[in-house]
Amino acid sequence: METADGIKLSCPQNLFYGGNYMDVKEVELPYHDSSTGEYSCGDDEKIFVKFRTCDNCVELDTSSIVGLAVGDVVATIVVGVAVYLIASQARTGQVIPTKK
Repeated sequence: METADGIKLSCPQNLFYGGNYMDVKEVELPYHDSSTGEYSCGDDEKIFVKFRTCDNCVELDTSSIVGLAVGDVVATIVVGVAVYLIASQARTGQVIPTKK
């Protein structure tokens, strides 16, 4: 069964973890890499539990995503206006056509 921060294993007999006798019928495994391993309920039923955690991950919430989107739009507008102003500057002298 899945809990808020891990899983719960239950067994009518006693649980074994990695060949060691745990002397419990129910165990709640926290969501950590150290809980990874093979659990068995007697000799017949075995389950391998693999936890993969990300220690250096950043959680993005709605306000962060909106902030990134608005910042991207503002930066694009600023660059577009800068390019327009530089490209539309009046030239100082008149261009004289040449005939050959």
